[in-house]
Amino acid sequence: MQAKAKNIILIAMLACYLVPIITIARIYAQNNSVSHTISIVAKKDPRYLLYPMITMCVLSVLYEYLDFDFVPFFSILSLVIGIVGIIFVDESKWLHYFFAILCFLGIASYCIHSAFLHPVPFLFTLIVLMASFSLVYNMQKRHSIFWEEIIVLFFFALVYVYKHFFLLRREKLPK
Repeated sequence: MQAKAKNIILIAMLACYLVPIITIARIYAQNNSVSHTISIVAKKDPRYLLYPMITMCVLSVLYEYLDFDFVPFFSILSLVIGIVGIIFVDESKWLHYFFAILCFLGIASYCIHSAFLHPVPFLFTLIVLMASFSLVYNMQKRHSIFWEEIIVLFFFALVYVYKHFFLLRREKLPK
């Protein structure tokens, strides 16, 4: 039953994830970062991002709670707090950057933890870490960091989905 519930939760999470992706993809060209794009959309009409992202966050925390593994649970919880902060705090305030860093620390800790448990996400985790270092470097140089953020988020999603199916397959194997 737990595997079926996790499948349903993962599908709902991915569906919620599509709304912000489509929204950001439509207007990314004018912005230097994903968080800047989120801030612009949140100012105009927060419902476009707020409801799907909050739903995705709640489902993610529930999903991790079902695994009974505290590192991914707290990693996702920090990511959730960071996402909510990015939505509600204007990019001109230092607190916005604190929430952005909290997001990336949550992503990095989740990926690193997964890499130590499963062999394939190790490669994805290296890509996430390299993109994160590039992101910090370009942010200090005041360059656009949009594509580094996209790479980090894409490979985080790959680690997340891979881990789901790897663990699901392992649960089904005879003991």
